[in-house]
Amino acid sequence: MKMKIVDENETRLNKKKYKYKLIYYVIGYVISLCVSGVPSLIYLMPIKVDVLVIGAIIGTLWNIHHYSITGNDARSYALLPAVILIIFIAITASISTVLFNCGIITNHDPFAGMFETLSQTNGK
Repeated sequence: MKMKIVDENETRLNKKKYKYKLIYYVIGYVISLCVSGVPSLIYLMPIKVDVLVIGAIIGTLWNIHHYSITGNDARSYALLPAVILIIFIAITASISTVLFNCGIITNHDPFAGMFETLSQTNGK
């Protein structure tokens, strides 16, 4: 039975990579609250689609730039957050639809965040 020995520097590097995504998650949350406002307390929910998209995309791009990841490594590094975002958007849409149909929520805006707010202002 072979055990994989993990390099301590690699473990520290992986922990640092998540730091950027968390920073951009907080920045995205503040931007989302500024754009959509807080008409009710449900808008303060911590998990929004737009915030996760901003945090994951900008955090991943910053990691690729900061750690000089190039070529196929950069594409494969960006693939996992993209797949996770697609799955999360599908789960959030399903949960939002179920909650709306059960009458627990009255609109889908809090889940979409600023994306829903911006699409409403462009449609008027």
